[in-house]
Amino acid sequence: MSRNQVSKETANTLRKRMRQCGSLLYAVSASSINSKWMPWELGYFDEIKNKVEILPITDTAQATDTYQGQDK
Repeated sequence: MSRNQVSKETANTLRKRMRQCGSLLYAVSASSINSKWMPWELGYFDEIKNKVEILPITDTAQATDTYQGQDK
């Protein structure tokens, strides 16, 4: 799948593959807030499986910071 050619088929493929998975590891980084797909994937997977683990990935300089989440 190409990020430059996102279509309805892209979403259908992602749905199909997520239905085949048992759980989702949602890795959150400083860049993930810019993603249009990640919140959709998280919401969809949580709805169908209710088995999501969120893994905050931080810079080592921020390792002592507390994860605040994406929704503020």
